[in-house]
Amino acid sequence: MAKFRALLILAGACSITRAAGFENLIAGGVPEESILRSGKTFAWVRALEADAALKPASADVHAALAVGYYLLGQRRFSHEEIERALALDPRSVQANYIAGRIYMDADNNYRAAIPRFRAVLLAAKDNFKAHYFLGICLGNVGEQAQALEQFRAAAAVAPYDWPLVAIAQAELDRGDAKTALEYALKACDMTHSAENLMLAAKAMSALGQNREAVRYLQQAAKADPDWEMPHYLLARIYAKAPGKEVQAQAEEQRFRELSRASQ
Repeated sequence: MAKFRALLILAGACSITRAAGFENLIAGGVPEESILRSGKTFAWVRALEADAALKPASADVHAALAVGYYLLGQRRFSHEEIERALALDPRSVQANYIAGRIYMDADNNYRAAIPRFRAVLLAAKDNFKAHYFLGICLGNVGEQAQALEQFRAAAAVAPYDWPLVAIAQAELDRGDAKTALEYALKACDMTHSAENLMLAAKAMSALGQNREAVRYLQQAAKADPDWEMPHYLLARIYAKAPGKEVQAQAEEQRFRELSRASQ
């Protein structure tokens, strides 16, 4: 179900609160959401196939079938269905968004995904998911400045922390730790996750704010006790601090223990 949710959260095609609701995903004749919640993807696909056979061709039905086949591991059928959906309605927000996600997630074909997300934005300029995933694709083809523009556009309207995290990481990667910290802290305010805390700690450390970085890393380790990376960064910070040899060794040991346990 997590994989389904990741693929099918459609910007503009359904509401934020009902992002995975199948009645909001495609038009008419859709099985109850409980079908996919119970793992009966095959039954859902069969119901969609029957719906497509009985009614006039619908871009929404073929787009949903593309998702169903993708979840069943039928890559060829998935691509055939999304191409049918786009042929029926080239401007469909739903079909273009799903096409973009399939090209990006299944194929790692970021260049093919980019025009699909742009097509979504032509119809829904404030579609934060399209802005966000367009940014991901642009970043993967080396267009870092354009990627940041898309992340900022997404962050302006998104109710989630994803765009803030993406901006913070992008700014950190290009050496602007001050801006990275600003966005990382905003992400922490929205979601106090180990990943967000660690991202803020990285920016703090880059700015020489190691005491605060240690505090955030300790919070990250507490938020996710099985994650080794906060201990790795703590060990590095302590190793550079006078009189912190014991703490550095303890964190290094904990890092090694967790790393072995995760393999």
